[in-house]
Amino acid sequence: MTRHATLNRKWRRWIKLLEDELGTLLDSRHIFRGLKAMVLDNEAIQKPRAFHDWVTRNYCIATWIGIRRLMDEDRRSISVIRLLNDIEKNADYLTKESYVRRYPLHSRKAGEQSFDRNAGNRVDRLPVTVPQTDRDDLKKRLHRLERFITKRIAHYDIGSDRRAIPSMATVDSALDRLDKILMKYMLLIKGSAPQTAGAESWTFNWTDIFHVPWISDPNKNYAEVRDVAKPTAKKNLPWFIT
Repeated sequence: MTRHATLNRKWRRWIKLLEDELGTLLDSRHIFRGLKAMVLDNEAIQKPRAFHDWVTRNYCIATWIGIRRLMDEDRRSISVIRLLNDIEKNADYLTKESYVRRYPLHSRKAGEQSFDRNAGNRVDRLPVTVPQTDRDDLKKRLHRLERFITKRIAHYDIGSDRRAIPSMATVDSALDRLDKILMKYMLLIKGSAPQTAGAESWTFNWTDIFHVPWISDPNKNYAEVRDVAKPTAKKNLPWFIT
């Protein structure tokens, strides 16, 4: 197998893993936003807020840790940063010729324009400066957020309690930037990419479960439940129940 084929295979595998990881974070955001809208629209379910605080806390921690994973620079990790590092070292393998060759003959001009938009005009291969700039920009934009996650979430450093909790807007911006970067290099490597790593459309409506009463036994105090017996039938049950 040639060096080019080896790199292409590796990058495609990494991108698939990163797309799944980022897609999970984006889908979680989609559900969290919908749940937030439901609560804001219905005063009757706004209090007590213990459940809403629990959902928010778990969403934030899972998202923060997921972002940190995507930014990890450890050589044993697969991350967006390490993908950009590897592309920077081997940028000359991403040529316009190989990119345009994926397009049908009648669309080669569109392929050239697509490559130029992402790699730069009048270049026959990806300049090293492109992944380098994208990586440095990503690290700069996410530096404060990543530092908070490391100091306060992944660890609990002395004095970390004084660090301001990132706003939802800051976290959303980080997710959107990671999404934009990953889709850009998916396009350069594979020749095609969706608009986003998140689900653009689902075949089901995740809010359907809210159209039926959650408490099936009005005589049971679920607030006092300390353990849950395993169900006898496991068909179609969520993983956390089985």
